[in-house]
Amino acid sequence: MKNLVGKIKAGVKIAPALIIYIYLILGFLDLITTYLSSPDLKHEGNWVVRKFNLNWTFLITYLSVIYLTVIFMLLLSLDYLHRYYFNHKSVSFTKIIIKPFKNYKLILSIIVLGLFYSHFINVCHVIINNCLFFIYHKGEEGVLKDVSVYYIVRQKYFVFYIQYMTYVPGFIIAYVKFNRIKKRAIIQHNS
Repeated sequence: MKNLVGKIKAGVKIAPALIIYIYLILGFLDLITTYLSSPDLKHEGNWVVRKFNLNWTFLITYLSVIYLTVIFMLLLSLDYLHRYYFNHKSVSFTKIIIKPFKNYKLILSIIVLGLFYSHFINVCHVIINNCLFFIYHKGEEGVLKDVSVYYIVRQKYFVFYIQYMTYVPGFIIAYVKFNRIKKRAIIQHNS
């Protein structure tokens, strides 16, 4: 347990606290905009909520567990990436991709990093989606109402495209973060 706490502390030193705070604020905004757009959760887009017919208590608990787990995994992944490159400074990203089963923890850490940033971007999309849904149902006539009508009517045709397109920039950001961790570890190792 002490070792695990040490790894989390190390991950916190690598992760900017601001990104974690923003992530939690976005999660809170997701709940608020969900409440505004669908107070009875009848129009909730989350398939887990629809499948198990969750109420607000379970939704808040479910999302809290998800967000805390993602942050926990992010911190552990960042710690592992930093320690790995501190000890193996010459391994390139290409060699990692070519031989993925040689070090599965490293690949898993990169995937977790990509999923974190993808989820971060996707939550921003969900907040915008919820706001447009709210305007569609309760907004007054105007430009935003016109945009929301256009979006909601056509949403079923491109919502999956938009959601899956959030994964691409998330993994690009993860790749950039991965290279920064590598450079930082090499600089610390050499000094």
